[in-house]
Amino acid sequence: SDDKDLLAALQWMADPDGNPATADGAKIVSCSWNVDPVDGTPSSTDDPFCQAAENLRRLGIVPVFSAGNDGPGSSSIKPPGACPAAFTVGATDDVDHLADFSSRGPSHWHDVELIKPDVVAPGVDILSSVPGGYGHKSGTSMSTPHVAGAFALVLQARPGSTADEAMEAIRRGAKDLGYPGKDDSFGSGRLDLV
Repeated sequence: SDDKDLLAALQWMADPDGNPATADGAKIVSCSWNVDPVDGTPSSTDDPFCQAAENLRRLGIVPVFSAGNDGPGSSSIKPPGACPAAFTVGATDDVDHLADFSSRGPSHWHDVELIKPDVVAPGVDILSSVPGGYGHKSGTSMSTPHVAGAFALVLQARPGSTADEAMEAIRRGAKDLGYPGKDDSFGSGRLDLV
């Protein structure tokens, strides 16, 4: 099944040689996909993608996931982006407006309402490689790599940082947009490394 393949890919990213004694896993995982929740809601502890995101965090890996393109309705983020351990990315345009397609929070985890996405980044009309050359694409799949790249810069600038410290640095540095403070459209705000 597709879910099985996706989980196997996450496992490989965490431990490419299958030997836990070697430190060959990724520091950052960037994934631009989502799946339907196992039980219809992203609130089950049995959701394998939420377990995978949590396991990545436990291994010190930053799990960056796209929010999805099911906006503008609320609670439209699916796993793994809806999962508590995921660092979830929504999309903005070139003037910091939230893209209509960008999925929004909140995410419901048991009886807790989680603010999602964590941050937003440019995701409208982004020049990207496409089969045969380059083209402009829109989607949270375009915004997520911006954030994964930012994590690489943070970890390069602060090599001893944990995944949690790097995530907090990205949240703290974001430009607040929308309602003051964190919200379910922009999260902590638009990615800003200045």
